[in-house]
Amino acid sequence: MIQTDARLNLGCSGGALVNLKGEVVGVLTAQAALVGWETPGGFALPTNSGVQRIIEVLKKGEEVEYGLLGVRFQQNQHGLGVQLDDVVIGSPASKAGLRRNDYLLSVGGQPVRTTDDVFLYVGTELAGSTVEVECSQLPNVPGRKLRVTLAKFHVPLPWIASNRPAAVAGLRVDYTSTLMQAGAAVQSIPSGVLIRDVDKDSPADRASLQPGKVITHINGNPVTTPADFYRRMKEARGKAELTLQRGDGVPERVTLSFE
Repeated sequence: MIQTDARLNLGCSGGALVNLKGEVVGVLTAQAALVGWETPGGFALPTNSGVQRIIEVLKKGEEVEYGLLGVRFQQNQHGLGVQLDDVVIGSPASKAGLRRNDYLLSVGGQPVRTTDDVFLYVGTELAGSTVEVECSQLPNVPGRKLRVTLAKFHVPLPWIASNRPAAVAGLRVDYTSTLMQAGAAVQSIPSGVLIRDVDKDSPADRASLQPGKVITHINGNPVTTPADFYRRMKEARGKAELTLQRGDGVPERVTLSFE
C-alpha cells in the first residue's frame, strides 16, 4: 500500500492518487481516520503491474478472473516463507509439484512473508497465466523453482461484463476450480471445463445440458481451460461430441450439431 498525507474525504475510494508529474501512482482505497480526530491521510493501492493487468481487463469490458493456486495455509505465519497446510488435488499447485508442508518463499519473484502476500500476488497474475513460484522444505532456505499455470478464483458475487464470450452451441464455460469455492461437494478439482450458461432453445439446451456439468473432452480431445473449449469447438466445424463427467465415473457422451 501507499501511505499518503493528502487530505481525503469519505467517498474518495476509487479515486486517483497523482504525483507531482501528473502521473497516476495509486488508487485510493482507505482513509486513515478516527472519529473526532483530524484526518491524517489515507492509503492507496499502487498501480503496479498486477493492478495494471486488472485495469486492462476492465477497459475491455471483460470479467476479471483472479488467479488461483489451490493451497491452504497454516494460520498466523510471519517471516520469509509460509508453510502449506494442504495442496488441493487437481489444482495448479498440485500439478506443478507443490506438496503439503512445503514453504512457499516467493511468487512471481515477489518474496512471501504472509498469506496475504500469496493472495495478492497470485490474484493479480490472473487466471490462465503462468507464474514462477519458489518453494522449500525449510523456511528461509532457498529451494526449487516451479512454473505454475493458474486456475480461477471464484468470487461469490454477481459479475457484470459488457464483453462476454460468445456462446458456442448455446454454451459458455468456466474453470472447474470455481466448483470448490462455490460450495459444491467435491474434494478435488476435476479436469475439464464447467458449463456456466446454457442459452434457451440452443443445441445445448435441446440436448438437456445444464450448468454445473463438467466437460472433459471434445471429439476425443481433452479440454482443461475455457480457451481450450472455445478453440476445440471452433475446430469442430459445426458438429462436436462432448464427453461429460458423471458422478458414477462413467463418462457421458452428447453430440451437438450447430452453426
